[in-house]
Amino acid sequence: MPRPPTGSLAGSAWTGDLPPEEHALRVRELIVEMCGSAEGGHLGGSMSLVEILVTLYRSVLRVEPAAPDDPERDVLLSKGHGAIGLYAVLAERGFFPAEDLATYGRPESLFSAHPNPAVPGVEMPTGSLGHGLPLGVGFALAARLDASPRRTFVVLGDGKLQEGSNWEAAMAAGSLGLGRLVAVVDRNSLQITGPTENAVALEPPADRWRGFGWHAHEVDGHEIALLRATFDGIPADTDRPAVLIARTVKGRSLPYIEGQTRSHYARLGERPKKRALAILRARSRKAAQAWPPWHPTPRAPRAPRSGPLPRRPRSRPAVRSNATCWRSSSPRTSGWCAWTATPACSTAWTSAPPPSATSTSASPSRT
Repeated sequence: MPRPPTGSLAGSAWTGDLPPEEHALRVRELIVEMCGSAEGGHLGGSMSLVEILVTLYRSVLRVEPAAPDDPERDVLLSKGHGAIGLYAVLAERGFFPAEDLATYGRPESLFSAHPNPAVPGVEMPTGSLGHGLPLGVGFALAARLDASPRRTFVVLGDGKLQEGSNWEAAMAAGSLGLGRLVAVVDRNSLQITGPTENAVALEPPADRWRGFGWHAHEVDGHEIALLRATFDGIPADTDRPAVLIARTVKGRSLPYIEGQTRSHYARLGERPKKRALAILRARSRKAAQAWPPWHPTPRAPRAPRSGPLPRRPRSRPAVRSNATCWRSSSPRTSGWCAWTATPACSTAWTSAPPPSATSTSASPSRT
């Protein structure tokens, strides 16, 4: 079949006029729905990856949903903990109906917590950390030997970079001059045990990649326009591989888990799922009204205060001034409020207090 042009959306679900930010919000809703299943999912790492995947499948990768096995397609190997994000983007792109994701985590379902190559559009499963980039080097080298123009993209989690096999692959790719290999690092700076820098220091990541002979670019991983411009600026015909380091936030767009390790894996109950969907749909309505994405509505500045703040006089209400004290309604304690000088109940009786009221076990200080 003829190869689709770069960035082609022919035959996909993304032929409409929705802006990419709206697609990102729809992908996030699908992620939350999957995390609401009994299986749960890697919520935080999938949310941090959304804009990267939306940009790749919307504007960069040469793929065709009607022919997912086209030998001349671009290849994407995704990080394992972003599987549900990848499923959601593939559904939005038109590789399969989004309704199929309702089977996620069920017995005999194609959709599991890690990428399943039986799903249309998924190239490889994931094994131990560190396998993705070495596989990408193999794909890129095979494309060179076939004299094929296809490119290979590898999405890496920053925790994955703690494995030495990644750096062996990076050194080999730089030495071989695999210019059609592009790595994308989801740099959300968190892993299940806490900050990645507390485990193995990766900063400054761009300098490390350049040391292996790669072109290195750093960009805000949630700004789709910047991601698109950066990908467009990476030349395909070069003798050096390229890496894009995307600075992201784990659990992006859900304020109560953003940047927190507890977002790593989640099994959302019905109420947390509804709460998350309500937040995302509110953002979607805001985007539909052409408000700036991810930014709050600006407020008018307050006028500066002059002088000290006025102090309100403090008035102490009368003790037990309510006319219907609960004690006055009880036959046993109907006179108690009057004995303790409560004006509203002072007419309850005029004689001496009941014997129980004068006993040591029921002194006025205990009322």
